[in-house]
Amino acid sequence: MAIKKIEMNQKRTDGGYDILHPVTSVENVVGAETPAGAQAKANAAENNAKGHANWLIGDLGQLQTGNKSNIVSAMNETFQSGVRAKNDVVAALNAKKIPATINDPWATLASKIGQIRTDIKMATDGGVSEKTLDVNNLNFEPIIVYVRMGLSGQGEGYWITSSQGLLFVKDNSSLSQEYGEVKAYIRMEHYLNASARITWKSNGFTVNGHVSGSHEYQNFGFSRWCAFGI
Repeated sequence: MAIKKIEMNQKRTDGGYDILHPVTSVENVVGAETPAGAQAKANAAENNAKGHANWLIGDLGQLQTGNKSNIVSAMNETFQSGVRAKNDVVAALNAKKIPATINDPWATLASKIGQIRTDIKMATDGGVSEKTLDVNNLNFEPIIVYVRMGLSGQGEGYWITSSQGLLFVKDNSSLSQEYGEVKAYIRMEHYLNASARITWKSNGFTVNGHVSGSHEYQNFGFSRWCAFGI
């Protein structure tokens, strides 16, 4: 093996060089690194870098080309969670009568969410002297309806009359109420029974009433109604 020599010089101001030390073997220079030592340090640095990378992303041995790795599985799970969340938002918007699709960008969905009304709307009007009250073309979906019922009966020597209210609350609530009834008496000898049931619509409602009694004349109707919704 050939012995490598090294010469130490110092540059002068006139551009030349002064020899500071006689030519000598590289092993005799303090602090000099042998090729084998330099390679060992390079190998150690490479191994340290690989180890740190493995610690950051997980065990590289678990990454398999033919199967989903931990990282790919996590990415897929995150993607599917985002899809499910978007589907839930779209379903909620459509339930609020705001058209939305899964193809809408998130920015568009956010804008549509802002269209959801949180205030209570109300509509009221006079009733009908019939047993059916049919209301349509409201600009909201009713969830609470109050109706005023009037009923009367007449026979020989007596007259019965009553005006009472019924409250209807849409289902999906612990206060759900879609049927109601009222009664009227006179001297506990003559009576009138009336009942009503509501049918909900997206923009209105229908209340069908029924009256029972055995009188020469009897009448039934809705004198007024009031609806609340969102």
